[in-house]
Amino acid sequence: MKKIVGTIAAMALVASAAFADVGIGAWGRGIWAPVAGNGSNVTTFEAASWGPTDSNIRTGITIHGESENIGFAIDMNADGFKGAGIGDTAFIWAKPWSWLYVAIGKVQDNAARGDGCFGQFGWWRQVGPAWVGTMGYGTSMAGEDLTFVRFGNGAGSQATGAIVKVTPIDGLWIEAAFDINSKDSDENFTTVKEAADVYKNGQYGAGYDIKGIGHIRAQYIGSANAINAAFDLKAVENLTLTVGAKIGLTSGASTTVAAYANYKVAMVTIHALFNGTIATNSFDFEIAAGCDVDLGNGVGVNADVRFYNNGATGDKGAVSFMAGVAKGFSNGVIGVAFEGIILSNTNDFYWSVPVKMEYWF
Repeated sequence: MKKIVGTIAAMALVASAAFADVGIGAWGRGIWAPVAGNGSNVTTFEAASWGPTDSNIRTGITIHGESENIGFAIDMNADGFKGAGIGDTAFIWAKPWSWLYVAIGKVQDNAARGDGCFGQFGWWRQVGPAWVGTMGYGTSMAGEDLTFVRFGNGAGSQATGAIVKVTPIDGLWIEAAFDINSKDSDENFTTVKEAADVYKNGQYGAGYDIKGIGHIRAQYIGSANAINAAFDLKAVENLTLTVGAKIGLTSGASTTVAAYANYKVAMVTIHALFNGTIATNSFDFEIAAGCDVDLGNGVGVNADVRFYNNGATGDKGAVSFMAGVAKGFSNGVIGVAFEGIILSNTNDFYWSVPVKMEYWF
């Protein structure tokens, strides 16, 4: 009997190995500026491209496993060199039927996300003083979640809760995301939320991918009490275009409109971006344009320029720019660039020479 049980267990193990896939992936990026200037001092630093000069680099690894019906993913990194910790995601997912997807844990879904990432966004985003924010005015440089906020990120950071997604017919999806857990000051999950509050602050949306035409979608973001809608055009060859708006429903809330496009001509890709926030007494916006040139053999150059207007404070604005060259490989890249920002009010000039190293596996 024991032999029979052992044989069955061994067969189950072999079967699970045959139909499941467990693997390791990785992504990381670091910026080292041998020299950088703020108008009075010349410094040197290392950072993540999205972080301040004391943020250190991103070295990350992902462990994942999946079969046809169930799986998991854990994203870890050593940010800050304080030991390895959980990054953006750590979740379990299941598909009991082909049309139903459920995930629980620290989870997000990027499928409907509307991005506009190019130029400085992929190098160092924080040239300039604190009032400029991260190359903008109190908000991040436009790039990720530009026209449509990913599910699980409605509150501005990755949800620790659940995502439920239904795909009843080809091209149509209906989705909801909930941020269930709260952390205390020591990063412990200790606060139990009222169910009504969780569902009131959830994300609820739907979209339809029209084959050969585009992807239209809309959502309600409860944590922001806002409607977010976007459309991605797919009908024009070599053109990427996404447009969207986020409309606050609370009295006096702002409205954001955004668009990003790129067009490829031979070895050149041209980028353009607009991101504007309309409030009661102000209009803040960012306008950007850039280009990438593929020189062959993994070598490419890219450049962009951005103008920022801050209507709320009366600042005359700022102009940032960069130009860089990089050598790409099958699983990474190394490059060097020059970045700068000029503040119109004071004519102050901040600059850096970032060396970027990035890997993916």
